[in-house]
Amino acid sequence: MPEEYSGAQALQALAPSRIEATDQAGAIRVVLASDGLPSSIEVDEDWKHRLRHASFGQAVVDACRAAAELRAVSWLRAVVDSGLLEQIVTDPPAPAPPPTVHPAHPGDQRPRPRGAVVDDILRAVDEVAAQLDSTAEPAHGVGTAGFGKLALTVSDNAVLSCTADPGWVAQRSPEELTEALGVALASARAALAEAKAASPAGRLERLMREFTLSTSTGSLG
Repeated sequence: MPEEYSGAQALQALAPSRIEATDQAGAIRVVLASDGLPSSIEVDEDWKHRLRHASFGQAVVDACRAAAELRAVSWLRAVVDSGLLEQIVTDPPAPAPPPTVHPAHPGDQRPRPRGAVVDDILRAVDEVAAQLDSTAEPAHGVGTAGFGKLALTVSDNAVLSCTADPGWVAQRSPEELTEALGVALASARAALAEAKAASPAGRLERLMREFTLSTSTGSLG
């Protein structure tokens, strides 16, 4: 492992790239991507003999939770086997590599004055602190399919809920349900990305990138 990796990067590098699991009935199969969110959700051909229509949404959530648990166990085993925990405890942290910086506003080639950027950063820090101190929910995204008959809600690394109209579910084939889940999942992922970007933490990250870019080019006034 390259020495310039930080501990966080090294841990992330050990995250499982693919985890697969089902609900207890084996009706729903979920594959998790490296970010911990589903990359696909498939409905078994025999699902109607394994689940009640009203239990479909909960089965999706159960399959996602089972996959998340397997991912956590697999990740922990990889960390233990790598010896990284001992290394982090006994060795001083290595310097992190410089971040990849992108302009906050690609179309705007004129950097803002240092004072303006710093003022915005301080305000963003206050907003992040206020959010942490509040009972506000973390960023999440909602995706739907079937004209709202199916809805998925996802957070940073989990499927929080799945609601499905029993009557609508009963009239769909396994292939149609798998396709609908894919549509809802893609929409939920996109909505989550937008919510994170619009959150105080997302705004602070953009401002820090702007500040780092301007500083590296020596163009702050």
